[in-house]
Amino acid sequence: MGLFGKKETCSICGDEGAKKTLADGFVCQKCIDKCGNCLLTISWKSITIQRVKDAIFDEKVNQERGKLFQETHVIEKILILDEIHRLWKVKAYGNLYFSYDDIVDFECVKNGESIYKIGVGRAILGGVIFGGVGAVLGGLSGAREKEEINEFKIVISTNNKSYPKITINLLPAGKIKSDSLLFKAYSETAEKIINKLNEISTQKNKEPEKMKLESVADELLKFKNLLDMGAITQEEFDAKKKQLLGL
Repeated sequence: MGLFGKKETCSICGDEGAKKTLADGFVCQKCIDKCGNCLLTISWKSITIQRVKDAIFDEKVNQERGKLFQETHVIEKILILDEIHRLWKVKAYGNLYFSYDDIVDFECVKNGESIYKIGVGRAILGGVIFGGVGAVLGGLSGAREKEEINEFKIVISTNNKSYPKITINLLPAGKIKSDSLLFKAYSETAEKIINKLNEISTQKNKEPEKMKLESVADELLKFKNLLDMGAITQEEFDAKKKQLLGL
């Protein structure tokens, strides 16, 4: 609210009656609501106009992804995947959805130290080679004997401006020994998640043209099945085939 009770104009939508003061402007309640879970703060004065705009965009994208999301695979009740639409979410973050393409890199951190890190589309950092379960378990749990572990997590870096870092905490509150059976179990969970993230990153890096061809093939198969079921006519199938193939 300005001097002598003057109503400020929202820097986002232009409406009068802005409720909060930003670092470089003002924002109304309507625009705050549009941010959803993509902007949660108690200090609006530290938030810029651009940050609010980014949050509104991210929330809109998130809502659209939520409408599409179909759970197809779950890793240890932590990482939840929609392999059809190439989306994923982490249970601890609620209904926040990310695409495979959002992943920039990911790493496993133990006691403040990065055990290894993978940059999507680049060489593996730290020399870790991923395979099936068991391939990297030694790197996770094979620390110095009786090392005390007080932090164990996976950090996923994304190109989402509202959530550039997604943290999966694998160690509950407290401390455990690195040679304990419990930490071995946590390490196995970490490995399953890491292997899946690596698989996702591999899919992300498919050549665009190859992905396009695979998509066309999938669509053709879907309509061929409809034809065989009698749900569509031969003419309808041929028309769709020409459309998909660009004929």
